[in-house]
Amino acid sequence: MKWTTALSTRPSLEAALDEVIQRTTTELGTHPDIGILFISSAFTSEFSRVIPLINEKIQIPHLIGCGGHGIIGNPEDQVCQEVEEEPAISLMLGSLPGVEIQPFHVLGQDLPDPDSPPQKWIDLLGIAPETQPQFILLADASTAKIKELLQGLDFAYAGSNKVGGMTSGSALFGGSSLFCERQLVH
Repeated sequence: MKWTTALSTRPSLEAALDEVIQRTTTELGTHPDIGILFISSAFTSEFSRVIPLINEKIQIPHLIGCGGHGIIGNPEDQVCQEVEEEPAISLMLGSLPGVEIQPFHVLGQDLPDPDSPPQKWIDLLGIAPETQPQFILLADASTAKIKELLQGLDFAYAGSNKVGGMTSGSALFGGSSLFCERQLVH
């Protein structure tokens, strides 16, 4: 397995995407299996253009991500930093040979009742607990039932790791967004 990440603070969406894609693909040295994108709310008005621009430049079989106020990543030849309230894009690419990746998008209103059996959660996600899945979760706090989601996943997938974060964005800039499987989903 191999991971690489890059951060760009270029004010142009196209230039920032070009930079992070070029750096991560060069450093990865092989075809990526997954991409995780974090994009500054400074680009909110251009979120609908992000996936088509990425698709023109690179084929990433599984792509997830979200918008945020603070974007963390590695600028070229520097240590990790956080950029707040300014244009920034961070892209992480992973080569994960032999790993099955199954992105999903769930709305808060679709979550099973807290008293539901684990099978309801398994049916919702379509992921068997026997496969010992590990989860990367990105959630929008304004629309998701995060506590209920984590409790349900812990109930149905007790031995699985769950990591991730929450979108952030200003109502002034149109809020936050999630990307899942090459689509802007929120």
